[in-house]
Amino acid sequence: KNRTDRVVKLPCSIMEELRAQLDYAKAIWKRDAEAKLPVVLPHQLARKYPAYQFSWSWAWVFPMRNACRHPRTGEWVRWHVLPCNVQRAVQKAAQELQLPITPHCLRHAYATHSLNRGVNIKALSEAMGHAQIETTAGYCHAEALSVPSPLEFVN
Repeated sequence: KNRTDRVVKLPCSIMEELRAQLDYAKAIWKRDAEAKLPVVLPHQLARKYPAYQFSWSWAWVFPMRNACRHPRTGEWVRWHVLPCNVQRAVQKAAQELQLPITPHCLRHAYATHSLNRGVNIKALSEAMGHAQIETTAGYCHAEALSVPSPLEFVN
């Protein structure tokens, strides 16, 4: 969002699934490299370093299932999974679980639970990609519910 990266630490508990995803992505990359189907590189890197578009270090961890035409150049390329596909997958899982969940809800839950566990708000702000700490502070609303009412102490 707004051309800023978001950093999220991955839990060790998903290591097996991540390795399987990397194996899947590497198989697609090998097939694409043999067919000379490039990955899309940022800015002018493909022009400056043409070999990078066929390098495993630049391949997508979550590649699109099918190749597509680059909107500007018209050449066939491999792109990453689009955000709408992630949203669709979350929506499908939410329907199966009969829960009102969206990727944005998951983002809120991540921030709220991190703050409740005592994560430094400045570090969380950076991980969330917030330009201002006040934006992250908005996730502190759950903390307000832990403050007892003064009426609880009246005898």
